Amino acid sequence: MSAQDTNQVEYLPPVNITGMLERVRAVIYLSLDELWSVPSYNALIATFIDLRFKHFNWASNGERDKAYHLFLFNI
Repeated sequence: MSAQDTNQVEYLPPVNITGMLERVRAVIYLSLDELWSVPSYNALIATFIDLRFKHFNWASNGERDKAYHLFLFNI
């Protein structure tokens, strides 16, 4: 083996990553859903009273109303 052989880099062929982000998101979602399951009513109330969440853009109007009523009747 000569000094010239040790300085050469072997390049690997490119990998097809089409759809990889969606698969990673799905795996993370399923893992979180299984490992960190929180009763939905408790999560709604916690999000409703958390000041960092100024908007409920991720929730439907029904979920917002449910969080409001759960908060009022459980304090």
